[in-house]
Amino acid sequence: MSTAPGTTLTPENYPLTVKGQVARTYGVPAFVDEGWMVPRFAALLVDVTIATLHSWATEGLVSFRQEHPQGPIRFLRRELLVVVGMRGGDGGPLSSDRIRRQLIRQEST
Repeated sequence: MSTAPGTTLTPENYPLTVKGQVARTYGVPAFVDEGWMVPRFAALLVDVTIATLHSWATEGLVSFRQEHPQGPIRFLRRELLVVVGMRGGDGGPLSSDRIRRQLIRQEST
């Protein structure tokens, strides 16, 4: 996962929590100690691959938390439930573009 350009992470920076755009837009609190899912179960919940979740986190769309350097990252369950709702009535696949379109719609209301 990446952080802001030029940021050097040290053990003192952990646990590291990065709030995603979905959480910011929908008011989902990310700076909590509970409700973080391991990638495997998060991917099952959203019905995407783990690689897709990592991509969304890298793009800043979804939140992630890492307890220690080189440790696994976890995804915020409440935020992922919002993402699942973005699938819509057509049942189409979730993608970065679809999430961005939904965020734009939400921000314009």
